Parts: sequence; structure tokens; C-alpha cells
Amino acid sequence: MRLFNQFPLIFSPSPCWNAYQEEGSQSLDQSRFDQALAEILFGAVNPFGKLPITMEKHAQDNLASDTFPTDLNATTINYSEGLFVGYRGYEKNHIQPQYPFGYGLSYTTFRYSDLDVDPVVLRQDDQNEGLIRVSFRVTNTEDRAGAETAQLYVAPVNRQ
Repeated sequence: MRLFNQFPLIFSPSPCWNAYQEEGSQSLDQSRFDQALAEILFGAVNPFGKLPITMEKHAQDNLASDTFPTDLNATTINYSEGLFVGYRGYEKNHIQPQYPFGYGLSYTTFRYSDLDVDPVVLRQDDQNEGLIRVSFRVTNTEDRAGAETAQLYVAPVNRQ
């Protein structure tokens, strides 16, 4: 049995929560992790997933780099980018990141088709924002088995 099917592997440059850190959960020991990683690298299984962060090409591309303290004894950090954190900041400042939010790798390719955005609001929430139905078809276009993590990005019509 392939280990990739038994354990969700998260490769991230920053800390992430996972179910195996809960008390009493089965843990993924290093040898099993190594085997699962080898199965991905040698093509025994097809990786899928998307980055939950944006990675810049150069440290100075990070909008927080101007205000991030260089003093190792600093006790405060001033995050001056406001709402323009991560991909929003790169987009606003026309910076092409090394790996954008949502970037992922696969040994196969997928085609998206039959996009349908139902303009009828399904339900109004307490803040008077409507929920809208969006559907589409995802097709694996190659012979190799694979899975895709579909992502949908939305933005306000009247951006300021």
C-alpha cells in the first residue's frame, strides 16, 4: 500500500497544523515520511495540492522587508502593508513572485471546462452578502492517474 494514500503530506516553509500532532494520534515517523517523499519524487504516486502562500523571488520583493526588524533583540514588528499581505501585495505592486499563491505540481495535466456561474443568489447571509453557485468540469487530459485541487478566486466588482 502506498504511504501517500495513508498520510497527507504538507511541504511548507512555515509551520502548519496537521492531524498527527493531536495527542494520541498516529504519528508519521521519519522512515515512512522518507518513503512517501521518494514515491512522489520517483513518480510512483502523483502529487497534488496548491501552495497556501506566495513565495517571492527575492527577499526585498516581500512587502514586509522594509519594516521587518533586523535587530535580533527587537520586541515588536510593524506590519505596514495593511490588507496587501501576500498575493494581494504582489498583485498591487506588480511583483511577479517565484511561486504564486495556489501554485502546484502534478505529473499530469487537467482541463477546466463548462464553467457556469449562476447569477441567482442562493441565500443571503447576515451581512447582506449573497452566495452564488459556481460549477465547472475538471478532466484529466492524460493517461496517468492524478487528482486536482480546484481553486476559485473572486473579487469585488467595484474594487477600490
